Amino acid sequence: MNTRVLLGDFTYDIKGAPLQFFVIKTQPDYPVKIIEMEVTSNYGAEYTSLYRLRVHGSLWKPGSE
Repeated sequence: MNTRVLLGDFTYDIKGAPLQFFVIKTQPDYPVKIIEMEVTSNYGAEYTSLYRLRVHGSLWKPGSE
């Protein structure tokens, strides 16, 4: 299956804690093998550095849809 689905649109709070959590808005009923993240703004800096992106979920169980 080569389908893209938007899991969410999130904004990092520069005044918040360094480690921030975001909950996805869409729950696909099929396994997701690839996560693509796009940074569209970075508070005006010339470059953006991402040190870690953590993704948590559950293992896919066939027939669980």
